[in-house]
Amino acid sequence: YGFETFRAMFSDANRLAGVEKEYREAFERAIRVKNNRMTPDTELTVLRRSDGCGLLLLRLTHPSHGKKGELSPAVAACMCQLARPEAGGRFLDPFAGSGALGLARAKLGKAERICLSDVDMDAVNRMQKRLGSPMEVRRADAMDLIPVYGENAFTEIVTDPPWGLYRPLNDEPSRFCQEMLESLEAVLAPYGRLVVLTALKAELTAAAKKTDLVNGKKAAIFVLRK
Repeated sequence: YGFETFRAMFSDANRLAGVEKEYREAFERAIRVKNNRMTPDTELTVLRRSDGCGLLLLRLTHPSHGKKGELSPAVAACMCQLARPEAGGRFLDPFAGSGALGLARAKLGKAERICLSDVDMDAVNRMQKRLGSPMEVRRADAMDLIPVYGENAFTEIVTDPPWGLYRPLNDEPSRFCQEMLESLEAVLAPYGRLVVLTALKAELTAAAKKTDLVNGKKAAIFVLRK
């Protein structure tokens, strides 16, 4: 997830618990990330519940220094995992922006193809300079992907389209969501998964019901399957 430092926490029945020094230090050495108990990027919590169940919890969020609207590496990694990546997977982010989702997918490995596209040529140029193999970076309109990629080209589509907050929409939100899903469905292979992060929850839910995509629980991140 891109963390450079961590802090270990221990909890017993929802209360912070002390641990003998030798065991704490052995645990910290085993993580193979620099230990920082004062200002860590993340925390690992070893938790024992009152019912005897044991859990190891990783805090995913950490201070972000990206621009407004850019995904953190942790969120990008989670979104890629929701697409259930497999060996030989064919991945697309059609609103690639900075390329964070493509980088996250590349770290998971075993992808046959990783494609990143954006309608903004400046963003495409930045990605082409910044990203190397195995990324395929090109300019493409996410609302008209068939001429660029063809039908059923991808098994995984993971994307963070504009919400109308940091990047204006070209249409009113409900029509934008409808056209976007129709375009993405066309290039998504049968049984492929589409993961969308958006604040337009009501609009995307309504649009999903009008397509052949099966929607999961309504949330800020939608997982849809063709």
